[in-house]
Amino acid sequence: MDTVVIDDSDFTDEDDIKLYLYNQDDEYDVADDATIYVNFESVDAADLDDYDTLYGRIVLEKGEIVFANLFDFEGTGFVTKVEDDVIEYVDLAGATDEDLELDDYDEIFVYNKDFTAAKLEDIAEDSLVYFWVNDDDDLYVVVAGEKVTGEVEKLKADRLTVDGETYVKAENAVVTLDDGESYDVWAGLDNVADLTDEKATVILDYNGEIAAVLANVQTTSDTIYGIVTYAKLDKTGVVSVFTKDGEVVDYTAEDRTDVSPLAAIDDGYFGTIEDDNLEYAVIGFKLNSDGEIAEDSIDPIVTVTGEDDADAISLTKEADKEYATAGSDRYYVSEDTVIMKALDEGELDPSVISYEDFVDMAFTGAKAVVIGEAGKDADMIVFIEDDFEGTKDDVYFGVVTDSPWKVGSNYVAKINVATEGEKEFTVADRVYFGKGTLVAFELNSKNKAEWIVYDDINDDPADVTDDGDPDTPDDAYIIVDTVDEVDGSFIVTENRGTFKVASDAVIYNIEKDGDDWVLGDKIRLSKIDSGDEVHLLLDEDGIVRAIVVYYAEDLQ
Repeated sequence: MDTVVIDDSDFTDEDDIKLYLYNQDDEYDVADDATIYVNFESVDAADLDDYDTLYGRIVLEKGEIVFANLFDFEGTGFVTKVEDDVIEYVDLAGATDEDLELDDYDEIFVYNKDFTAAKLEDIAEDSLVYFWVNDDDDLYVVVAGEKVTGEVEKLKADRLTVDGETYVKAENAVVTLDDGESYDVWAGLDNVADLTDEKATVILDYNGEIAAVLANVQTTSDTIYGIVTYAKLDKTGVVSVFTKDGEVVDYTAEDRTDVSPLAAIDDGYFGTIEDDNLEYAVIGFKLNSDGEIAEDSIDPIVTVTGEDDADAISLTKEADKEYATAGSDRYYVSEDTVIMKALDEGELDPSVISYEDFVDMAFTGAKAVVIGEAGKDADMIVFIEDDFEGTKDDVYFGVVTDSPWKVGSNYVAKINVATEGEKEFTVADRVYFGKGTLVAFELNSKNKAEWIVYDDINDDPADVTDDGDPDTPDDAYIIVDTVDEVDGSFIVTENRGTFKVASDAVIYNIEKDGDDWVLGDKIRLSKIDSGDEVHLLLDEDGIVRAIVVYYAEDLQ
């Protein structure tokens, strides 16, 4: 196996074409009758001038290349996660987060770096993938990634030494200094200078060169948010924190002065509302590589007294909304938002509120400490009222996945509902719950689903009109438009504006089957592209709760 590096100067004479073999560090003449394949297509030696770098099997005979089976890769990456049918990776050239959705491809062929057959299961976290796709939508992947772990002893702009062995950087390589929280392109010495004397894992490509470097020389955590239940600051700087996992964990501060504001609370952690001596703190911080609260990482420390505080705001929320309001400000939540209530029966006894429970509940004028900016997802919300609770009122948003069938005198349909998943519902009128229908509904007094708004799959998308008006919202409405772009958790449409998509939104594609439209697969938001037509089911606050999408190629 070798890498072929194309040099235009080797193609000036069609009767004497040479190829430079990278691992051999030498040029070889191509035989006149050589057989050459690129991505399993036969090519003439002169046509290789169209490529930059190729990888594959080379056969030499009497010092000439007589056979070559080469791959021209479209993508290269360091695998960070493999889950279900999605391979998440960091692009080696740009250090961007990308993914391979395996259900996009008809066939998948996996090879080891020596072109022997491998299995899809061989593509694992911390491996390297090099891939290309043919005209039949078949995916070809070469998997590599030998690991070397040890202490970095020497560094240069394009190489490093680990435990006495020196490794050279590949043309494209990435580096993480925070245990995979972020990646950068290895562009020079500045990107890796902090690695000296640190433990690192080096990932080698098919040429034995460095494609990725993994280390943990900075903080080792995302920001940890919680409620301080006690602090011992005399000599040790130990802080007890109730975390999102529902447990109290003791953390030692790298620098005791960082937690000195907690000294003012003293014994307030053990006070009560009744005795008017209750104090505690809301905190956010990161950990260093030793598991300590990293120096200068605390942001914020909010001291709370009793059930009220100067830093608290009054929040109001309606059921099934992914945000709460304080006046004209909205504070959104996601599955990453830490949500807690601090008090129970007049004492500090924190508990975690799940994302699902928060979305379900409604409340008015609840006092809370919010960490985060208005108009964005909050990092943390702590309700500081004693015995805080919310109420619930349900509107359901989803896509019908199985047409109604008769059970006794009733009809039952299967509907994939946002926040609920796929469930069976007795329907009041089966006409509005056909398979593939985008629907918002509520349950009547007989516990039967009654539609609020619906979009029938049997209507040609070109004939569907919508009357959704965000300025005069109902409980639910439908917007139909063409996609301009998908930006994170937002869909930008060509004519109707930008819409926030709920993290648990139900999304399906609608496929063309002859002259009919049929329900396709449940998909992720990232599968929607510019030019696709989307039917967006929104709640009264303009949050997208369910989507059906007609791909652009099916509408032509």
